[in-house]
Parts: sequence; C-alpha cells; structure tokens
Amino acid sequence: NEKDMSANIESTIRIIHILSGAIAMFSGIAALLFSKQVKNHRPLGKVFAYAMTSVFGTALYMAITKGIDFLLCIAILSFFSVIVGVRSLKFLKGAKPGAFDWAAVVGILGAGLFLVIKGSLAGLTNFSGGVVLYLVFGTAMVIYGFLIASEFIRIKPGAAKWFRLHQSNMGAALIATLTAFCTTVLHELPSITEWILPSIIFSPLLSYYIRKSNKVAVKA
Repeated sequence: NEKDMSANIESTIRIIHILSGAIAMFSGIAALLFSKQVKNHRPLGKVFAYAMTSVFGTALYMAITKGIDFLLCIAILSFFSVIVGVRSLKFLKGAKPGAFDWAAVVGILGAGLFLVIKGSLAGLTNFSGGVVLYLVFGTAMVIYGFLIASEFIRIKPGAAKWFRLHQSNMGAALIATLTAFCTTVLHELPSITEWILPSIIFSPLLSYYIRKSNKVAVKA
C-alpha cells in the first residue's frame, strides 16, 4: 500500500544519505591529505563533490517531507560550500561568476535570514539551546554569503586567490560532514556542543593547513 511504499522510500533515502555522508567524509579527508599530489587529489575531490551532492539531495528530500527547516538550511549551507569550492577552480581558469553562482549566494542568504528571523522570534518567548543554534548558524550563513559575494566581485578571473577560495570552501564542506558525524555519534554531548564543536576544532586546523600548503595544485 501507499503507506508501506512511502516508508520504503524514506528508508532508502535515509540509507543513501548515510552512505553518501560516509563516502564524503572519508574521500574529503583523503583529498585533503593528498592535496599536494594532483593525480590523487583530483579524483578524490570529485568523489567528495558528488557524494556531497547526494547528501544535499537526500537531506533536501527528508527536510521537506518531514518539515525540518533547520536540516534544510544546513543542507543548503554545506552544499553552498561545495558549489563555491568547485566553481572557484573554473574562475581560476578564467571564467566569471554567473547567474548560477549568484543564485547560490541568494540561496544561502535567504536560508540564513530565515534562521535568524525564526530564532529571534522564538527567543522572545523561550530562549533555548535551539534558539542559539538558529541564531548562530543563521548569522554565520548571512556573513558567509556576503563574504563570498564580495569575493565574486573583488577577485579577478584567473587570479591565484581563487585557489585559496577553493581550499577554504571545500574545507568548510568537509567540516560540515564531520559535524554531521558528531551530531549522529556523540550523543553524550549537549546538542549545541555537537553542532559547534567540529567548527571550533577543525576550522583553526584547516586555516593553518591552508597557510602552510604550497600552490603546486594551482598548475592543475
């Protein structure tokens, strides 16, 4: 019957989502480790990007069917990082940001504003941990969107800065997969800690790695 079919579809989508997330996490870590070896890094990066696309698609389905707006916005955030990371390599080769890129910026700004507004309204009556999550992630998404928009305007096509943008945004997408892992596995931690801890730990490490890494891959 329809109920059983719906349950089977939901179960299948969830399994695909989990498998895609696992593939994204391991391929992303491997791509980072092999960042100086282009022949290894490139295929691993493609696997990571495709896996993240699958994660986004399945998260989108589950968020819409279940009415989980926070999951929807986080899915937009993680996929936006992938879009900017992948597109930055195109800009490195001389392409210019187009309608698709600006639509992605509008998407993350809209999602971020939604979280800020909903969190602010909820906080008027009950300031809880959920409100903090909405405000923190919503504000971060709005700032992120404006920063990327400014980079689209400021950086010239073919400039080496596009490669650094590729690194930082693919790294941000990797942090998103690690965050998803923490929220799934580390149940002994408070929910706010589960969501924020990966960014606190891995963002400085990623920044340090990017500063220290050479530009060998720019030749790719």
